[in-house]
Amino acid sequence: MSKLSKRKTKYAPVQTSDTPKQFSPTRQKLHKTNNQYDNLKYILNNVLAPESIHLFVELNDTYSCIDDPYWSYDVDKDKGHPFISSVLNGSWTRLTDFRNNLNIAKDMNLKNVISKDTREMWITSLGSVLVVAFIKDNEKSSFQEDFFSNLSTFIKIDNKIQNQSKFSYLENLASLIVQAISKKDAYTGGHTKRVGMFAEMICDELDCDESFKKEVVISAIIHDIGKIGIPDKILKKTSPLTEEEYEVMKRHPEIGGEILKKVPGFENILLGVSCHHERPDGKGYPKGLKAEQIPLIARIISLSDAFDAMVSTRPYRKGISPMEAFEILKDARGTQFDITVFDAFERAFLKSNISKRYRESLKKVG
Repeated sequence: MSKLSKRKTKYAPVQTSDTPKQFSPTRQKLHKTNNQYDNLKYILNNVLAPESIHLFVELNDTYSCIDDPYWSYDVDKDKGHPFISSVLNGSWTRLTDFRNNLNIAKDMNLKNVISKDTREMWITSLGSVLVVAFIKDNEKSSFQEDFFSNLSTFIKIDNKIQNQSKFSYLENLASLIVQAISKKDAYTGGHTKRVGMFAEMICDELDCDESFKKEVVISAIIHDIGKIGIPDKILKKTSPLTEEEYEVMKRHPEIGGEILKKVPGFENILLGVSCHHERPDGKGYPKGLKAEQIPLIARIISLSDAFDAMVSTRPYRKGISPMEAFEILKDARGTQFDITVFDAFERAFLKSNISKRYRESLKKVG
């Protein structure tokens, strides 16, 4: 029976035989936390599209990789390592000359991860979680950099993450996504918040239960997440889109659905994102669904989205008045917009003075 081989360098991985590993209580605890971060890792992979991404969790002053508990760094002993330096400095780090870093050069774990195509390393700390992304090229958009550099501002993670509700978790992610999208397209950022407000009003009129209403609001807030994948030259265009550009823009519901489809527990939220441009008459996109084929959450967001889009001023057109927008929605009742959803919106509109609330919301969310 072979013994464990000695480490050749400070950060060299431990070589083992076929003998089953006996995890210490600390490593057993780390092993159980892996699933807690699946959602975060999945979304980071989809939004950043990195070469690879790794999460390290702090246990007893040691940051260990959730995928490999033997890949770890000691806070006291490894202060010179860029990973621990980023933790201690409390800020995100972007490394472009990492191949000349001595601490990285002697880290055998990193040698197994860094490829000849790796161009950058992005490092940030989320409380007890260290996030490291390996970037294959240097053509990442400003949106992706803003998204990563602001992670710690919006996502609060600690050792009690298992007690965090799914709504609190996605609300944190939604805030981060909206903030990042706002930097790429200011209109989209403010627009999604207002769509959430109108969607909540419709839910109240439909007497939806609180759980479903939360899903509707979160889905409304991130319904345009797919615009992450739309080129800036189209998203920020100050004149009407050409037919070809419009076809590209129409892909954003599908892109949003792809980003969220593997996040467990958020199936309804995904439906609101991927189906919010469907129409009862079947003339919507991307699938041309009709009537009841369209999930209720998407029907609610569709009307809320259209109302705010009409009353909002864009560089290429002036917004119309809330009353004019209401009349247009009314004319499209049963064709572009669901009858039940419109009727609920009408009740809210008539008794809640949405016109006044809309002006107030503009001052709050821009």
